[in-house]
Amino acid sequence: MLLPASDYSLNMYYHKGNLNALACEKTAGIAHQLITEGYYMHKHQPIPLDTIFSDAWKNVKGSKRSFFFTFFTLVVSQLLIYIAIALFEHGARSWQGDLLEFVLQSLLTAPLLAGLCMLGVNRFRNPPLHFFAGFKYYRMLPRIIAAFLMGSIFLWVLALLVAACIVLLVIAFHMQISLQYTSPRTFIAFTLITVLFYGVYKSFLLFNYILVAEKKANPFIAWWKSCKIAWPHFGKIFLALIYLFVLNLLGMCLLGIGLLWTVPFSYLVIGRIYLFCENEKNSTAE
Repeated sequence: MLLPASDYSLNMYYHKGNLNALACEKTAGIAHQLITEGYYMHKHQPIPLDTIFSDAWKNVKGSKRSFFFTFFTLVVSQLLIYIAIALFEHGARSWQGDLLEFVLQSLLTAPLLAGLCMLGVNRFRNPPLHFFAGFKYYRMLPRIIAAFLMGSIFLWVLALLVAACIVLLVIAFHMQISLQYTSPRTFIAFTLITVLFYGVYKSFLLFNYILVAEKKANPFIAWWKSCKIAWPHFGKIFLALIYLFVLNLLGMCLLGIGLLWTVPFSYLVIGRIYLFCENEKNSTAE
């Protein structure tokens, strides 16, 4: 039996209303299930630094040659760049020299930094490390240079923010700082600010090169992904990096011999932290 047009429209209106009500109830039920199962209320597991340090130290043995050869090449490259720029400028700094130094750093040292980071990751995945394993990321040179550029921009922006904070503190507390007189309190304050600046910068860009080299992430947004990974664990990562910073300083004080152990240990800690965050992300997604 055919219904009149007016009755048919009214019937379809009530039918659609019932469907919308059922859809809303179903969505509410799914949302309640997700909340009760903890998907929306997921709490990140704290990084077990003691376990990570222990695992990193155990893997130092057998990997010192690969790490130190890459690190030694990195240091020598930076030294040669510095000498070349000094000879080019005849002892006077200029923006041309700074630009040239930046270009050479990105071309020569950025792939080595990526190689050191990936050595720390691959040591836990593929225990035997090839002697030249840290050099193979020169084949990803354009992507690594882009990651180096974005990391440098992040560093400059953060440095400007820190400088602005220092200026505001000086103005607020009417501090008179001169080159002739520096009180111990001022020295301690600026040391703490420098340490904080280093910790924040390294914490948020800790996985920049790893994401580009391993995950083939867009180098222009890899820094943002690195920040997202590091943010839930910022406190523990910050403490770990400060500890590694002090440890490498002590290694340098021992005529540089201590770096044979502290450099591999540092990058192994970074690689182990990355794997922990990656496993946590995968377990949450499941």
